[in-house]
Amino acid sequence: MNAGSEAARSEGPLRSQLRAGTKRRAAGWSLMVAGLLIAAVWVASGWYAMGAQKATWACGVQEGLAFLSGANEPSGAAPGLFWEASSGTNPEWGWWHQASRSGAQTQFIGLGLAAYEEWDFSMIGTGTAPLKTYHFSILLWPLPVLLITPAALLLHSGIRARRRQLKGMCGKCGYSLAGLGDGAACPECGKHSSTLITQDSALKTTS
Repeated sequence: MNAGSEAARSEGPLRSQLRAGTKRRAAGWSLMVAGLLIAAVWVASGWYAMGAQKATWACGVQEGLAFLSGANEPSGAAPGLFWEASSGTNPEWGWWHQASRSGAQTQFIGLGLAAYEEWDFSMIGTGTAPLKTYHFSILLWPLPVLLITPAALLLHSGIRARRRQLKGMCGKCGYSLAGLGDGAACPECGKHSSTLITQDSALKTTS
């Protein structure tokens, strides 16, 4: 009975020790997948415009930009999803926003973001209110960079910690934990062994 209880106590911490770095690896893979998906959308947007639209607004991606636009009057476009080839003969991707736009009052531009509004007064005198349109867009290419970079760091850190622990080393600093019992702290960095795996623990599970 005592032997079984002791084995259960030794195996419980070991299971948690072997999971060290799992959260970092999971977070890294999540960020990596998200970054690659956005990168794929950015590449496809060079050839196609895609998104959703209703009578007074539309959102989607086109030429390397994610955009949201709208107007105070219905545009006449059929509501629903849209997917259409770009008008140009060659694919185009937005790498930066222009500092000014013809006929537009720029409200904010920079850091990959742009927001502006336009007024059309050509219908004044006909009983129709001036047409106001607004537009918000963000460059897509910086997003994969901002996601994949920390993803690579998290994956590297998580995999390194796991490999160190399987070799009986401190997952934080890599110091050898040979001869240390369960519950002992790393002599080098002081990391408690509740998150470490020692050679003694590894031998217990293999025997």
